[in-house]
Formats: sequence, structure tokens, C-alpha cells
Amino acid sequence: MDIKNNIIELLITASALILLFYSSDPVFYTDSVRYLNQSILDPPLFSSIILIMQSMFDNLNSVVIFQTLFIAFAIIIFLRTLVFFFKIDIFSRTLISLFLFLPILKFYNIILTEPLSYALSLLFVSFVIRLIYKFNIQNLIWSSVFALALLLTRNQFIFLYPVIFFLYIGILFLQIKKKKNFFFFFCFFSFLIIYNFLFFFKIFF
Repeated sequence: MDIKNNIIELLITASALILLFYSSDPVFYTDSVRYLNQSILDPPLFSSIILIMQSMFDNLNSVVIFQTLFIAFAIIIFLRTLVFFFKIDIFSRTLISLFLFLPILKFYNIILTEPLSYALSLLFVSFVIRLIYKFNIQNLIWSSVFALALLLTRNQFIFLYPVIFFLYIGILFLQIKKKKNFFFFFCFFSFLIIYNFLFFFKIFF
């Protein structure tokens, strides 16, 4: 590994580990109980992660460790995306890293959906950027996966349904214009359109 070119990534990882060495004890709020009790009124992803981590390690410190390292990973992926497509210099990378990392000092150890949502949001934006600037099946799938994960994390991300709908409609038209992999994209986007239609029909009717 080229240490000079990856110094920011190493610092992000080291900072996350220092946070965990300082304290990996979970912090609870009133709403934490809903996720600990696997409430069916909330989206299932975070509650499922808690259940899995508790089953494996028999404590909630493991949830804090998981979400802290996941945030660090998401920041690194986001930075790599910016560097690759926008060629930002080391100074800009440092400022962006600080801007992205400092907020997690406040919430890295809370048993709420904020840490997971923060990481997934960064990953979703990263792969949407990649999808826009370098369209391929892999970026399409990953952006869809992280969008779905956000929808399964917090109800507030319901706005992503129309965002995904219009984003993929735009991509479909671009692919029709290019006449590239048309059949695959037609089937894929037809599924998404039908899915969104059924979702909104269920919500509003």
C-alpha cells in the first residue's frame, strides 16, 4: 500500500479506533428501547443488526464497534470517489475528512439509527456519483442496495422512493439513447416503476 497516497484513510481508521479505545460503551436514549425490543413499527435493518451482534457477542459494545468502523469505511469510500472523479488535492481531502468525521464524535456510540444512516447515506451518495460519471451494472446495483438499506433503516428516508424513481427513469432514457444493454435496463427499470407504483398505491390508498 502506498502510505503517502493513503495517509488520510489511515488517519480516519486510526481515529475511529482511538474513539473505540476511549469508549465503546453504548449510550441509550428513550427511542433505543424500540430497537432493542425489535419493534415492528420501525424499519427492520437496525434492529436486525442489534439482534445479530448480540447473538454473536452477547453485548451491545459490538454494535458500537460495528457502526463506528462502518462509518469510517463509508467516509473512506466517499473520499475515494471524490478523489477519483474530481481529482481533489491532499489539503481538500483533509478538510473534507474533518468535516465528515467530527460530527460522529457526538453520536458514534448511541443506540439509534443515526450512525448507520450516516454511513449508508455516504455510501449511497458515493455510488450515485459513480453511477452518474461512470455508468455500469456494478454501480447501479450498489447504489440500489444502499438506497434500499436506507429505506430499511429509517422511515424518514421514504423520500428516496421518488428520488430513485426519477434517477432511474433518467438513466433509462440515457441508455435508450445510447442503445446499450436496452433489454436489461428495460426489464430492470420496469420492475422499479411497478414496485414504486405499488408502494405509493399502498401508502396513499
